[in-house]
This record gives sequence, C-alpha cells and structure tokens, in this order.
Amino acid sequence: MHALLQAAALAAALGLVLPFNVDTRHPVIFGGPAADADAYFGYTVALVAGTQPWVLVGAPRANSTLGVHPEVREPGALFRCPALAAGPCQEVLVDADGNEPAPDRSYTSLRDAGWLGGSLDVQNGAGGRLVVCAPRWRNQRYGGHRLGNGACYVGSNDAVDDSFERLVPLAAKDKQYTHLVGINAYLYSYGQAGVSAHLAQDSGALLLGAPGVFDWTGTVARYSPAGDLLVPDPSAFPDRMRRYDYFGYAVSSGRFLADGTAELVGAPRAAAGRGSVYLLRLPATEDRSYDVLSERVGDQLGEYFGAAVLAVDVNADGLSDALVGAPLASPAGGGGDEGRVYVYINDGGGRLGEPTRLEGGAVGGRLGTALAPLGDLDRDGYEDVAVAAPYEDEGRGAVYVFRGGPGRFAATASQRIAARDLGDALRGFGVSVSRGVDIDGNSHPDLAVGAYGSGHVVLLRASPVIEFVSSLTSSPERLDMTRDRFQVRACLAFGGEAVDSVTVDVALRIESFHAQGVFSVDGSQQREANFTLEISRDEPSCRVLDVALLASKRIDYTKPMQINMRYAVAGSGAEEVRRTFVDTDTEKRLVDYEFSTRRRRQIEFPQAPPRADSFCPLCPVPNVNLPNQRVTTLSVPFSVGCGADATCQTDLRLSHRFLGLSGGAYVVGSTGRHAHLVTYCRTPFFDNSEYRLPLVFDMKAVTGRAGRLTFNVSVESAGEELTPADNVANISLPLVSQADLEIRGRAREPSLVFENAPVEDEEDGGAKFEFVQHTYQVLKYLPTPVPAVNISFLVPVDVLAADGTVVNIARVYPPAAFVDSQPLTCVVEDDAYLFRLLLTSSGRVRMLGDSLIPAELNQRPDEARVTTELLAATLTPEEVPTWIVVVAVLGALLLLALITQGLHLAGFFRRTRREQLEQQQEQQQEQEVKENFGHMFILLIEILATPLMMSTQ
Repeated sequence: MHALLQAAALAAALGLVLPFNVDTRHPVIFGGPAADADAYFGYTVALVAGTQPWVLVGAPRANSTLGVHPEVREPGALFRCPALAAGPCQEVLVDADGNEPAPDRSYTSLRDAGWLGGSLDVQNGAGGRLVVCAPRWRNQRYGGHRLGNGACYVGSNDAVDDSFERLVPLAAKDKQYTHLVGINAYLYSYGQAGVSAHLAQDSGALLLGAPGVFDWTGTVARYSPAGDLLVPDPSAFPDRMRRYDYFGYAVSSGRFLADGTAELVGAPRAAAGRGSVYLLRLPATEDRSYDVLSERVGDQLGEYFGAAVLAVDVNADGLSDALVGAPLASPAGGGGDEGRVYVYINDGGGRLGEPTRLEGGAVGGRLGTALAPLGDLDRDGYEDVAVAAPYEDEGRGAVYVFRGGPGRFAATASQRIAARDLGDALRGFGVSVSRGVDIDGNSHPDLAVGAYGSGHVVLLRASPVIEFVSSLTSSPERLDMTRDRFQVRACLAFGGEAVDSVTVDVALRIESFHAQGVFSVDGSQQREANFTLEISRDEPSCRVLDVALLASKRIDYTKPMQINMRYAVAGSGAEEVRRTFVDTDTEKRLVDYEFSTRRRRQIEFPQAPPRADSFCPLCPVPNVNLPNQRVTTLSVPFSVGCGADATCQTDLRLSHRFLGLSGGAYVVGSTGRHAHLVTYCRTPFFDNSEYRLPLVFDMKAVTGRAGRLTFNVSVESAGEELTPADNVANISLPLVSQADLEIRGRAREPSLVFENAPVEDEEDGGAKFEFVQHTYQVLKYLPTPVPAVNISFLVPVDVLAADGTVVNIARVYPPAAFVDSQPLTCVVEDDAYLFRLLLTSSGRVRMLGDSLIPAELNQRPDEARVTTELLAATLTPEEVPTWIVVVAVLGALLLLALITQGLHLAGFFRRTRREQLEQQQEQQQEQEVKENFGHMFILLIEILATPLMMSTQ
C-alpha cells in the first residue's frame, strides 16, 4: 500500500509519464561476482561503442577475481561485459601492482579498500579514453601514516588489460599539510582525488574532483590533453569557499560560452549547508583565483544541492545548460529525501537563469542522485537527459527520461523506467546512469543503469522513432439522407531516419450509435474492419472500404457518422518482459601473471557473434509526443437539404408539462415517488415533427424547505436559429407540504381501589405502591413526512398538604415508547402539583423544525388527557343520625325506580353494551385513517406511575 501511495504521489509531482522509445521489454541484466554480493557491482557504469561494444562496470568494494595480489583486500574492480554478444562479464586488470612503492619512490601504494570503480567516465570514438578512479587509495608514508590522496587510472576506451596509467595528482610530499594564519591544516592529505571524474568530450581535458583538499574545502585537479597537471589551491581565495564545502564532489563541463568551455562544479555543503554550484573557468596557475562566471545556491538546508551536476545543451542553441541534483531535498509537508533537480538554461553569456524544478514525489526516493546525458533519444534535434531516483519503490529505484526542447525546460518526464518492471531482484537501480551511446547501430542512443544494492547492471536499448502521417476521408464528403452506402479511404505514411519500411496493423471502427453502419469486407458485413499495410518511408499506403447504412428509424441525421482508425506497428502490442541474464566469469585467474605476461587473459569473440537477446533494433515506435500517432477520427455529416453552404435555418420551439400533478404543485412525500417532466421540441424539418423527451425525477430525497424545484432546459441545432427565445425553458415546480398529527390516550384501569392505610414495604421505605398505566397513541395523517416530533406528558407526583408540606404520592417510571416497533429514549422531569382526587396525565405532540404545514391542515387534536379515579377501600366512620340514614335510603330507592322506568321507556336496555360501542368507535377511526390518508406512524407510550400513597390524616 505504501508503494502505491508513493507511485501516486510521484505521478502527481512529475506529471503523466507515458512509455516512449527506451525499450523495457528486453532488458539485459548483468550480475556481479556471485561470491561477492557486497561488491557494489553497478555503482558506476559506462557504455563503449565499436565493433564489439562493451558495458563497463565499477564495483568499488570488490575483491579481485584474477588472483593477482590476493593479499590486497577489497581494492575495488572494473568489469567489462559484452553488450550484444553472448558471453560473461570479466574483470579488467587495471593495476597489476600490489601495495608497494612507486618506481620513483614518490609514494607507496596502499590499495586495500581503495574503492577502484568509485567513479568512471569514457570518451567514445576512435582514440577515446577511459578513466576509472579509486578515491580511497592511500599513500602509505612514515610507517603507519597513511594519506588519503586518491588515485585514478587512464587507458583506452576498449579497456585492455594492464594498459592503464596510474595518476596520483595529490601525492606531492611538500603539499600534504599547510600552515595558514597560524593554523595547521590538511592540504592534500585527505583530498581523495577521483570522488568525481569527468572526461571533457570536446576539449579532452580530464577533471578530477578532490573534495577533501584543504580541510575538505575541495578543489578540482585538471589534466590537459597533453597530460599537464593543475591543482588550484583553494586556500588562496577564501572569499568564495569555506572549509567543509566539499567543492569538487561533482564535476562536469560544456560549451557554456561562445568562445570556449567552462566547468560546472558542485559543493553540496557550501552556503552554510544549502549547497552551491559554480560555473567557472579553472585558473591557468595554481595561485590564481577561479574565474567564477555564475554561482547558484540551493533552496533548502541539507538538501545536498550539487551532489550531481550535468552540462548538456537541452534547447539546441549551441550552448550548454546546467542540471543540478539535490537528492536530499524535502518538499513542505513531505516525508523526507524526495529529492529535487534544478534545470538552469544558459542565457548565452555563461549566466544561469531562474531554474525549472523537477520535484521528487516518493519519500526517500532521492531524485537527482545521478544525472546523465542521453543524446538525442527520439531524433527530434534536442538532447535528452536521464534523472535517477535509486531509492524509489521501497529501494528498488527508477530512472526518468526528460526530453529536451525549445524554450523553458519541460518538467514532465517522457518515460519512467522502474526497476520493478525489469526484475524483482534489482535494488538501488539508478545509482549510476551511463552516457547515451548507440551500441546497436540503429541511430538511437542506448543506456546502461547500475543497481549496486543487488549487484546488477541493466542494459536498455532505444527503439527507432517514426512519425505517422494519417489520412481518413469519405466519398462523398456529406451523406444524403436517402443514401444507404458510402466509401472510406484510409491512408498511412511515416517519416524517420533508421527505418526504411514498416508493417502496420490497422483497425477501422464505426463509433456512431445513432445510425447503424457496417463495413462491407469480402462480401460480409462487419462493425470493425482490420487489415495490414506495408508502408515505405515517406510513401503513403491506402485502403478503400465500403460502408453500408442499415435501414433504421433511429438514425439522427443531425449528427455525423463517426469513424475511428487505430494503427500500430505490427507486433508492438502488450508483450511480457523477456530478460537476458549475463553472469560474471570468476574462473579465469591470472595466477601466473607476475611470471609471464604471455599468459595474460584476452577475451575473444567470433567475428559474427550471436545476439544475446531478442531485442529488435529496427522495430520502430511512434512518437507519442506528437498528435495522431495512434488514432485518427473522421466525421461524415448528413446533408439535410439546407443548400450548398450547409447552413440550415431552423425554428425550434420548446414546451413542457408535468404529468400526474394536481393544482400545479408537488406534494412532498406523496404516494408517487417520481416526478414526470415531459419536454416537447418542435422542428420545421420533416413536416413540423415533434420530439417528445420524458424526464423522470426521483423525489424521495426532496423536502419542502426549498419551496420549489427549478429546471433549466434548452434545445439547439446545428443550423441558424430564427427565434432562439423559445428554445429555452426555465421550469419551476412548486412544493407543498401536507401533514397533521393527532394524539389519543386511554387508561388501563379507569378506576383504582387502594388501601387508605399505609402498608409496610421494606423495598420502598415502608410504603406500598400500586401501578397505574396510561397509554398514548400518536397518529400522522397526510403524505408529507414529519422529520421529528416532540411528545411531552404531565403526571402529578406530589400533593400539597394543609400544613403547606409537599407529600410525594407517585413515582413516574421512564415511559416505554416505540415507533415502528423500535424503542425510543425518553426523559423524566419532576415537578410538584396540587392534590386532586383524580390522577390525570396529559400528553402533547408537536412537529419540530421549521414546519411548512399550513394551519388549516393541522386540525386534529394535539393534546390528550387520561384520568384514573382513585377510590379508597375503606373510609373513616363518623356519627350519623339514624333518621337521616332511613330517609336517604328510601329516597335513593325511589330515585332508582324512577330512573329505571325512564330508561326502560327510552329503550336504553336494548342498546349495545358500552364496551362494544367503544371498540366499534376505535375501529371506525382507524379505518378512516387507512382509507383517507397515506403514511401513518403510531407511537405507543406506556407511562408506568405509582398511584397515590394515602395515609390517614
């Protein structure tokens, strides 16, 4: 997951990266010595062209595989691998000496851990040279005293065994230390010449960066083509450089001036840690100051600005431009070490303008660790460059190809070459990238990339680039509405340098869905026509096909027929990666070298060596950076009888209406969940025809808050509209809300008999309670949903005694409330009430929020009361006269007889029982709700309250 996020961030930072002409399906992967996994095989890499092209590989931590001076431990090694022929890599004998004094006794070699292969550069062509350095080579003096002077070896570019000259530019005895302003300082003692090495391609000068000179201020040792050495003393001009600047950490050169070359030197710890790059001319003598033409400083502290530098002409103006790597740069809010590359365009006077910044997007990826000139990869006249991020994709690595071009440098990579796409084992891919060199003769430069973390080098070849020129036409150009067939002519041509002819796969397809069309091919009808064209360079090849229109009422004559032609070089479809692995030979050892040079190993290959892999050097790819390199589209319009100028005068008219609405408004929540809008478009074509377009809207989420819904509908034609005002309709649909709530209540026991004397109950403090249950029902009428309601109940719980004290007579339990069988949470709040003989609770319901319900619709009762009569089981007796009792009983009997006779005459005893009447009334009300109203929800609430706890007063 982390790798996917890194890839996404990098795509956003560097732009959309499409494959171009560096082939990644046929990589040749060279492996270092199997027994020396930590040799850093691939730390440096170079390509050499010729009859037998080579891949040169530096392995600075390797032990020698030749058996010469086995006592020297990890001196580093240079390997030579056949680039195209079948055969293993073999170590090149660079230094036949051991740890011994030089012939003139000016120094004594200490090659152990010398890092031979730490830097590497090659001049191609006849007479070209090769330089490989051991920057940790030491000069052993005064017994155990060892000076880190560094050494480099120069030989011919074919890397012949034992043909190298050792260069030790910092071995002068009198310059190892210096005394300056009362301070003893190291001068050459730890200079480490060869941390960077550069062979100037035009002047032939050899530049060796020595960042450790003068207490790590640094300098650049310069060998002229004639072999003259100049080592400028940085202590002579302290106004520019300071100790620990690491000046010379990276070095390059180019034609920055109209009248000559200049050197580009990086100092990644200068400018108080931000890093600096200097464009300068080296002095003619050691005591003269550098001639600084331009200086640039990094953006960020610690980004290691200047760790890699490259001089290359990216805009083809004849002058070199500058690329500077800052691999430890971190953008604001980034995770760290994403890396950055600065591209400075030369203004013509040796001054570097404002940079274009290429930002790394992968945490820890270190974009800008290596920079390399690739030459003109796509043969468009501009130099291209490689920018490496060897720690992207969790340490696998990637290399980006950027194309040169006119004007400001384009910050979008044309290709991303990821190690994960080449081989699962690769690690540190991109720590080094070779110059672009054409090793297979197809006029397009190739490159090699080192992956030192896994001990590999990958050779990648560039495919020839062609530019397609396509043409797709119809006959006739416009189709009459009565025509049932026409012809299409498809033509392709190409231009390029390395390829004379090419086979192209072509596919034509009718993309129109408003008209049914097919190709007539060999008597059959096909929706798609596929064929192959053989094309010679700059000579178009064509194919004519018949297209038939099938009779259909669905043809929309106002829309053109759409036909696409897709084309690709035959055999260029998706193909699995075919890797070729090349090992390193460690069997041939030079054990007898010191005794007989005739036994020196020579690598021999046949005159016509077999190819090492299946890469096709003359199989081209189209230039995807240009238009119409993969697809061409043809639109064939219908002629609608509008004259020779094909301009129609139309008078479209748009009308509309809503279906199924009463009163011209939509009731929110009505049983119809959709609103049907029908638009009518009338056109003068085809006898004033009418086009009807029904639109259905889902109204489930619509609320009445907006008040209305607005629809904007317009119609247009390809012709000239006479009355455009009636082509637009702004439709408004009013929204109304209709809802009403009712609350009903009933008591489970209309009357409750209780003891008037206290009964002991240990759980309730000595008082016994009786339970009273009141049930309320909330009903909703009319269609509009009610989003929320508030229901409150009042229950007497206290009475006020004659002496003014408050006596608790009831306890209210949390109500049990349900909506659609789902329980609700209710809140109980206490209050005091005056005593009354009836226990009455009341319930009230109201809609919450900004209610849009008209008052005339909210007619049903929103409040209900439920009463339970409290009857004492026994009463306290009082003295009553006997005559009063007799008169009261006789009077009651007489009154009862009169009432009974009256009820009998009125037919009272023939009526349905009271319970049946109440049940019938409730059923009638519920049926009324079901028949006359839509959605109804019922809220059942049970209030469990303790009855009055009576005590004798």
